[in-house]
Amino acid sequence: MAYDTPFVPRPNTGSLFVNKVKRDENSADYSGELLIDVNSLVVVDGVATVKVWGRKKVSKAGTTFLSLSISNPQPQQGQQATSPRPSSSLADMDDDLPF
Repeated sequence: MAYDTPFVPRPNTGSLFVNKVKRDENSADYSGELLIDVNSLVVVDGVATVKVWGRKKVSKAGTTFLSLSISNPQPQQGQQATSPRPSSSLADMDDDLPF
């Protein structure tokens, strides 16, 4: 069954699907996308940390996948949050992704 509109994740959500084609034993077992609203990140000492939740689901096409959602943990007492660094872009970070 084909669908007319592609799935677009909501901000701070994503999915991981089983990687059916593995080139070698070191290839990723899962791959997918995560849409992060960078304006909502809490940055402490130059690092943004997020909490991640995953739920096992089945798509309309019958494929099992992990549905992901993230949220910002509250800064610990004594730490000061700063805004994200505007000089980095998501396009620059794509080169470091393993899939």
